[in-house]
Amino acid sequence: MSKKQLAILLLLIGCLWETGPLKYVVHLAVPGIAHAAPFKTDKLSVMIVKGPLKDQTREQDETINGTGWRAAVPKDHFRVLDYEAKITDKEDAWVRDAYAVKRDSLPWVIISNGSTGFSGPLPDSEAALTDLIKKYGD
Repeated sequence: MSKKQLAILLLLIGCLWETGPLKYVVHLAVPGIAHAAPFKTDKLSVMIVKGPLKDQTREQDETINGTGWRAAVPKDHFRVLDYEAKITDKEDAWVRDAYAVKRDSLPWVIISNGSTGFSGPLPDSEAALTDLIKKYGD
């Protein structure tokens, strides 16, 4: 299947996803193809959901606590939350929506600019996370 055929197929699936039977199918990441935003937001927003500290590697901890990736995100539009966080109605809508995104492992990063985005395992380094965020930056 050519890239063009794959793009057309994914476009059709995307249309069905929003309105039809594919609404609840797990989002599949295909490299090189823009992905639908995993949550609604009015500007670039990033959430990292971290697991128990004992289960994280030193590299993951350094990435989560790094400052470089935070500089690539608008003020007040990034959060690092524990996997057991209690999200209330007092949180911004983007925080509630991002936290509700399905996660297959921890730590997990969810990025959205309102039209495209990423949801997947935390990259191996802060530089890789920063590059990923910049890919979806405004």
